[in-house]
Amino acid sequence: MTPSDVSTPVKSGLLARQLRKSSKGDGLDVGRLLEMVDQAYGELDLERRRSERANRLMASELEAAMAESALQSLRFKLALDNMQDGLAMYDGDGRLVVANRRFAEIYEIAIEDCRTGTPIADLLDLSAELRRRPKRSRDDLRREHLRGPWSTATVFEQEWNEGRRIRVSRNPIQGGGFLETVVDRTDSYKAERYILHLARHDPLTDLPNRIFMRERMEDLARDRRGDTRCAVLCLDLDRFKDVNDVLGHGVGDKLLIDVAGRLAKNVRESDLVVRLGGDEFAVIQHSAGSKRDVGILCDRLIAALSEPFHIDDQVIRIGSSIGVRFVSARDLDPDVTLNEADAALYAAKAAGRGTWKAFNAQMGRDLSRRRELEQDLRTAIDRDQFVMHYQPQIDTRTQRIYGFEALVRWNHPHRGLVAPDEFIPVCEETGLINRLGEVLLRKACTDAASWPDDITLAVNVSAVQFRFGNLPQIISAALSSANLAGSRLELEITEGVVVEKPRNVLRQLRAIKKLGVKISLDDFGNGYSSLSYVRNLPFDRVKIDRSFIKDLESQKECLAIVRAVAGMCGGLGIQCTAEGVENEEQLRILNSESFNSVQGFLFSPAVPADEVMTLISSGIGVQVRAA
Repeated sequence: MTPSDVSTPVKSGLLARQLRKSSKGDGLDVGRLLEMVDQAYGELDLERRRSERANRLMASELEAAMAESALQSLRFKLALDNMQDGLAMYDGDGRLVVANRRFAEIYEIAIEDCRTGTPIADLLDLSAELRRRPKRSRDDLRREHLRGPWSTATVFEQEWNEGRRIRVSRNPIQGGGFLETVVDRTDSYKAERYILHLARHDPLTDLPNRIFMRERMEDLARDRRGDTRCAVLCLDLDRFKDVNDVLGHGVGDKLLIDVAGRLAKNVRESDLVVRLGGDEFAVIQHSAGSKRDVGILCDRLIAALSEPFHIDDQVIRIGSSIGVRFVSARDLDPDVTLNEADAALYAAKAAGRGTWKAFNAQMGRDLSRRRELEQDLRTAIDRDQFVMHYQPQIDTRTQRIYGFEALVRWNHPHRGLVAPDEFIPVCEETGLINRLGEVLLRKACTDAASWPDDITLAVNVSAVQFRFGNLPQIISAALSSANLAGSRLELEITEGVVVEKPRNVLRQLRAIKKLGVKISLDDFGNGYSSLSYVRNLPFDRVKIDRSFIKDLESQKECLAIVRAVAGMCGGLGIQCTAEGVENEEQLRILNSESFNSVQGFLFSPAVPADEVMTLISSGIGVQVRAA
């Protein structure tokens, strides 16, 4: 191979050097040349393979990055479309960047119409929900959406068709634009309204309750326009407890619902009918008119509630009494006005029921005295102003004292000794009776612990005390504190105790009996006089009411009742006692009818605790003591 055989021009530097070297006579080293060419191309090939591998790696990484980005986009889309709330993002010009499926559902826009770049105004125009609104209402809703500034966080709520409630929360985004969260609050709003309704309405009759009534009265008081007259009517149902006792609480509830309906039908649309609780209702009249007009309303309500009710194939007849308080709006105080109307109601009931009474000055004075009495009673309990007196109980067979009945007296600092008839009813109405009853029981048990072991103690218990549900615990604590055996204590309860909640009373009576305490039914014949109470409840004694003993010698009816009670007790194997025995003829008749025991002024009035032992020691019999 000669130099002339090599093609020109020669571009390779390596080949050119070899040709120059050959032309100088050194000769061409073809083998070396090929070796060097091969080496050079090998290096180039290596670089090429390295480049290809790097390109493949970059392509793979780019493909993976793109796949990850697609996955993230998919995840983002899935997250957006599965949100419970609507979400839309807008740029600084108010054009849509992205919206989720829930946003489209709430506004009733096709999801494909929620395109990037769509102005918010155009988006709202696409809403089928907004298009169903009247034009004026639709324009108001659009303006609320479009008003700025968008750079400030805002929240607004709108009422849409069919009672839907929509809340829009708008928050600015750094760099411009804003994010809207749209919540359909219809269900939660309805739930909130329902809860609010329950809080201010009676669940049985759906009438407004005391809370609602107070709000209305406060609104009327704030109104204070001129001499606007208001009338507050308080009423309760006559003989309603008899319905519950005889026909059951289910029928009683249906009766209350029907009563609520009749009241609502017989008042003006602007009047407010309220259920205060139990069988007590109220009517609030704004712009009541004259007293004569309100009197006509009262007569109409009484007449309406006197008409028979037909419930579950039963014909039920009840009645109503009403107390009325007239007051001007400027003087309307919810608590005072309701108390005064309640005082008038008591006066109506005292007048024979089935009537109405308006509050007057005398009722005001009585109410003021009652408030003072209530405050004095609270002070009396705190300062231990109550003392116990004890009246002996006589065994007719031995004519000896076998026990004493505890009778409380209030040692008032100004009035002296006050009889229980004057303050016990107030204690029961105010709930003070539970606290007072516990104090008096402890006093009586402590006194009785110092008597001979065969002398018993009888203590009266109010029906109200059973409502608290803790009477057995109070009795157990009193016995333990005084170290008095339960067998020496006898509780006297009236028939009214078992009327309201007989199961609750029976549970407590059984617990009391387990303490060894005896149970006596007091004032028998003066209340409901149901023989089922005597048969079904754990009584050890029946005490016939003193009203039958008073006329025992002169009225055959009283003798017949006394004889029947004695026979009933003998048949049931329980003791019978007569109260209010004042002369020997009464005692003779009671002895002939086999009464087990008696008490009354024939033997002794109630005496202070420090005279009890003197009576026991005297061996008192039928000798009359001075009252």
